[in-house]
Amino acid sequence: MEMKVFISSTLVDLKEYRQAAVEVLNRYKCVPLAMEFFGSQPQDPETVCEKEIRECDVFIGIYAHRVGFVPEGKEKSITQLEYELAKELGKDCLCFIVKKGLPWNPDFIEMDKYQELKEFLEKVRKDNVVEFFKSPDDFAKKLSTSLANLKAKREGEAVQRYIAHPYPLQDNFTGRNAERAILSKWFFNEKEPVFVMEAIGGMGKSALTWVWLQQDVLERAVEIDGVFWWSFYDEPFDSFIQHLACYVMGKEDQEAVDLPALFAVLHQRKFLLVLDGLERELRGYAGMEAMFIQEQRFEGSVEKESEWDRRLREPVHPRAGRFLQYLTVGNSKTLVTSRLMPVPLEGLSGVKHVFLKGLSKGDAVRFFRNEGVKGTRAELEEAGKVYDYHPLMLKLLTTSIKRSRAKDIKHAFGLKLIDRKEPHKILTRGFKLLSKEERQVVSCIAVFRGVFTFDSAKALFPEMDEENLWQVMQELRNLGFLFYDEKQDRFDFHPIMRSFLYNSLTERAKVHNLAVQYFQAIPGKEKIITLEDLAPVIELYHHLVKAGKFDEAYQIFNDRIEEPTYYQLAAYHLRIELLKELFPDGEDKLPRLENESSQAWTSAALANTYGLSGQPAKAVPLYLLNNKLQEKNDDKTNIAIGLGNVAFSQIIVGQLSTSTAHFRKVIALCQEIEDEFQEAFGHLELGRVLAFQARVKGDSACAEEELAVSTSHWENTKDYQGLNFGHAYRSLLALLQGRLTAVLPAEERHSSDHSLEALEQARKALEYCELKAKSRPNQRDFVRAYWLLGEALIQCQSSHCTTRIEAFEIHFYDEPFQKQVESLILKKGKESEIAERCFSEALRRCRKVNLVEFEPDLLLALARLEWAKGLPPDEKILEEAQEISLRSGYRLKLTDLHLFCGQTLLELEEPQKLLGLNAQEHLEKTKAYALDVSEFSHLYQSKDPHFYHNIPEYEMLKRRMTQEERIKNGYWVAYRIAEVLEKKVGSRK
Repeated sequence: MEMKVFISSTLVDLKEYRQAAVEVLNRYKCVPLAMEFFGSQPQDPETVCEKEIRECDVFIGIYAHRVGFVPEGKEKSITQLEYELAKELGKDCLCFIVKKGLPWNPDFIEMDKYQELKEFLEKVRKDNVVEFFKSPDDFAKKLSTSLANLKAKREGEAVQRYIAHPYPLQDNFTGRNAERAILSKWFFNEKEPVFVMEAIGGMGKSALTWVWLQQDVLERAVEIDGVFWWSFYDEPFDSFIQHLACYVMGKEDQEAVDLPALFAVLHQRKFLLVLDGLERELRGYAGMEAMFIQEQRFEGSVEKESEWDRRLREPVHPRAGRFLQYLTVGNSKTLVTSRLMPVPLEGLSGVKHVFLKGLSKGDAVRFFRNEGVKGTRAELEEAGKVYDYHPLMLKLLTTSIKRSRAKDIKHAFGLKLIDRKEPHKILTRGFKLLSKEERQVVSCIAVFRGVFTFDSAKALFPEMDEENLWQVMQELRNLGFLFYDEKQDRFDFHPIMRSFLYNSLTERAKVHNLAVQYFQAIPGKEKIITLEDLAPVIELYHHLVKAGKFDEAYQIFNDRIEEPTYYQLAAYHLRIELLKELFPDGEDKLPRLENESSQAWTSAALANTYGLSGQPAKAVPLYLLNNKLQEKNDDKTNIAIGLGNVAFSQIIVGQLSTSTAHFRKVIALCQEIEDEFQEAFGHLELGRVLAFQARVKGDSACAEEELAVSTSHWENTKDYQGLNFGHAYRSLLALLQGRLTAVLPAEERHSSDHSLEALEQARKALEYCELKAKSRPNQRDFVRAYWLLGEALIQCQSSHCTTRIEAFEIHFYDEPFQKQVESLILKKGKESEIAERCFSEALRRCRKVNLVEFEPDLLLALARLEWAKGLPPDEKILEEAQEISLRSGYRLKLTDLHLFCGQTLLELEEPQKLLGLNAQEHLEKTKAYALDVSEFSHLYQSKDPHFYHNIPEYEMLKRRMTQEERIKNGYWVAYRIAEVLEKKVGSRK
């Protein structure tokens, strides 16, 4: 029987919360009794409310900073009277009060009734166990859990459940009995603590899981400590961990989560955790461009997975992988649903992995019969088998049978409507059986690259009656060709269907042009906060390209997409996909643009994005293509920019001499054309190269001097980003010098303040990130600053200078850097905790946007932190850092990795191995990777024979470097540390 639930609160200030309550009640199929639904009645509001409260089963009270309306002749408000009546009648009361200190509209605060409100709320708290809310979403979660537990209590169930995001199950869910039986067998009888249900989108993972939980677990007398349901479609990992700890351990929201303590409780007691939609925490679906992802997988078409694709299955959050692995032991059980199998759970003995395919035979038979298709059970099963029981294919088959002259399944086989040899032809047959109008509509709307609205579809049919179009699209939905999300009022296709239908479209240019007209009319947002704000302009770009209007698409990208996707949103994967569309003839050819400067810019933009996403091998040829175009036009400004970009990519792949030659040429060119900004950039990056080579004070050209020249320009022009770079590189220089000083003999040591200097410079770098963020935040700069702060804190601990650290605040921000969400004060004893928070924040942001450039550094930093805390470094983290570095060709990062492993193994009492190598082998690898691998061929091949005149590195590369020169001009700091450590290896032998 449906529960009737009365919603009590003041109205004008709590409208959002009342609406959230109604939505939660609808999900639980409860009847909401609220003043919004009472309509016009002859009685006064007080009488109506009293009547409804007497009839309700449950009373919900929502209270903030108002007492509310007091009827004439009464001493108390309606809100107070409603609560007192509910308590007098013995109703179950679920009461929620706004959290103290939460910002609130002053217009909705009754200051003159403060004492009266205080006394009322004290009474509510005394009478009930209340929940405190901080937002409509937070209130909805807490109401959902309270309601679920109340229903369980009423139905005689002992299990306390936390349903964070109730699933809105459709009324027509049927079948999946075999899969439910598999889940029940696992939960009740099998030993594996984790069950991963993997399936492509649209297979019904969430619906199946929800039905199984509600009907096969919660309706049974299960001896279990609790049930926790979480949807990652709604909230991310950080929120999940916090809420899980609150539920399992009784923690307050603001308390930091002690993971070992949480795992101990989960291991000892028996909880059921359901983690729905975990792919949203994996790289492949976590980015802002997830809304545009189109799946290519389909049963029967399994291709060998590349290493790059494997990365899509890795968690975004640094703690998520370890968390998942801890769940594979202990008494609690965890059910995971995901479009992708998480890499941390692969191959573990505590994991049961099932790929959810099509319907079972019995479900397929029921489906056919529900659709009105006749046939014997054997015939229906045979038809389902042809299509691997895939729901979409079976729906198309039933549509085709209904639309054709086939009377039943047997007749469909006879007419070859069902083709055993080529089952995929059901797509073609189903399409041909549509009416001419239906075919036209469904093939045209397949031009949209993602979800779309009815208004956008309508734009493709200017002469068609609007109501007719709606009816056609709803019929296409009923036939299985189209999806429709009623809640969001948006349409979409299954990826298989979209691809097939788009290929069936004949007048593509015409339809894309109509789409262009529609999206051109949508005004752009003044301020871009999320990628969804760019959705209309991205669609416009897509349709311009498909209509063959490459130059117009280029202009749109340059004017409206370039800056937000590169800086604030850092949507690198999306940028690559969009820019590649301008290279329809292949990336080894010029983009299909009329203007050579546009071709050059596009080549550089794609190269730059490849470089940041860990693909420098793809970046360099495009940079060189850009430079050849610029040299042809004698554009020295852009040649300098192009050389700087090439040089930047060459640093991390160990081509330091080549990089130095290019930066010196950048400086010379900019001095010639008086471009002070690009010249400052050249000095800045040259300073970074010299830092790796330990060119410090006393050398003819030293890192400090180059950085000082650069900083002088940034200070004069008040360039916050330039100042951020300068301080970040000074921090890196100090870190490198600190590492070298720590191992050198006493007579060779320089200053001992390197660690404090590194910390101070990193603090300033973050400060300038924040100043720049007021106008244009840059994800990459924040990532670098957090990384360097953490590294400096570790080094301060190691060098025992933490007592001299001055306290300062470190701020963390929301996803688009619009508001501060956390602030930590650095003080003695908190170094490790804050370093971990910095690394975690930086790595999470990197993975969210596929910013591979800093990932190995951050993974190594996490291993370094574990070692600094007296714990053995996590070898899986080191393996991941090594894998990324090897794949991307990051020689400098491999140098750091092997040096850390060698140094760590030397500090152990007993000989051991890391990554399969002993200390000596790691140090040998360090020295090998530290060598400068520059060759003459790596230089830009200019037509000008005097291009590298007066640049010493050019002559050295031309005659080939000696071994000593490769050492001196390579990553000398690491090479020298490895040399010193090798002597310790010898002494241990």
